[in-house]
Amino acid sequence: MGKGKTSRFGDLVRGSGRPEVVTLWVEPKKDKNFSKAIEGNRVLTVLTDPGSHRKEYGLIGFHQQEGAIYLVFPKELPPPESVERVVGINFQLAEDRPVTDPVTTEFEEALARKAKVEQQKRAQEAHKVEENKETGSGSPQESETKAAPPAPVPPQKPPKVVKPKLKTFEVTVRRIATIEEKRRIKAETEQAAKEEAIKAAKAKPFPINRADLRIEVTEVNSGE
Repeated sequence: MGKGKTSRFGDLVRGSGRPEVVTLWVEPKKDKNFSKAIEGNRVLTVLTDPGSHRKEYGLIGFHQQEGAIYLVFPKELPPPESVERVVGINFQLAEDRPVTDPVTTEFEEALARKAKVEQQKRAQEAHKVEENKETGSGSPQESETKAAPPAPVPPQKPPKVVKPKLKTFEVTVRRIATIEEKRRIKAETEQAAKEEAIKAAKAKPFPINRADLRIEVTEVNSGE
């Protein structure tokens, strides 16, 4: 297969529309929209060239690598074999897709699974109690004289399953994403260099998939 050409990011945007920056919270095959984008050749993987002082370039298609950024275009991209590398990556031409909250979803699913297991456990315990009542405590020995029938056991009500009373709490959760970057800034003073660095950081989208995510509970209040 012949070597593909180098294409510019702006040309892809003009031909396939403005892309969205996608953060993968789950495996790609579990994200239906992202899987469709891969099948439709609408995904661009953005990587960092280690030999070019953090200069970024793109590869058409999905290439799962640590630190990669994924852009999904509204229209199909050129065939991957026709473009070896995409240069001139400009995140200002991209649109951020609204981010869902996987922490809340996973927490609710875990609570539902735990409640289901507890419910099954209580049902099994109640069933064992009923079986013990039906089988009794033993059988009489054989003798020539027929033994008197045992006194009837008064019916017992099954044990009442007491569900724990749930309380309502107001929990404040802080999620902190941290990225450290080094930039070469030319300025007259140290303060001016800091201001230029902050300005440059604000102009670039925040790649959350590269960040160190820390979650902490800052406050818990009873809602009752």
